[in-house]
Amino acid sequence: MAVSGCLAIWTFRHLGKNITDTVVTRKEHSLVTTGPYRWVRHPFYVAAGTGFIAVSLMTANWFVAITGGLVLILLIIRTRKEEENLLQRFGDEYRNYMKQTRRFVPRINR
Repeated sequence: MAVSGCLAIWTFRHLGKNITDTVVTRKEHSLVTTGPYRWVRHPFYVAAGTGFIAVSLMTANWFVAITGGLVLILLIIRTRKEEENLLQRFGDEYRNYMKQTRRFVPRINR
């Protein structure tokens, strides 16, 4: 759970003013590729997934695990819309970033 919390804080610090509660990108947004974004395109969702796994293990409760799994599936679906918006906003810059960085799991051979 501590790893999840630290990753979430690291993510928010690098997002800065780019934080939104929706999948909308604004004109003043910039493409963030530093910090945890150097390793994965959606580090906050990795933090959420790690947190759900931690809570499921700590509570040893299948309901919590299944609920967390369903939330993660919804977040994965949400990333598709986010990436469509980011491609529209940043174009080739985001396309190149996608080629260099995986969605959720970092590349080992960097």
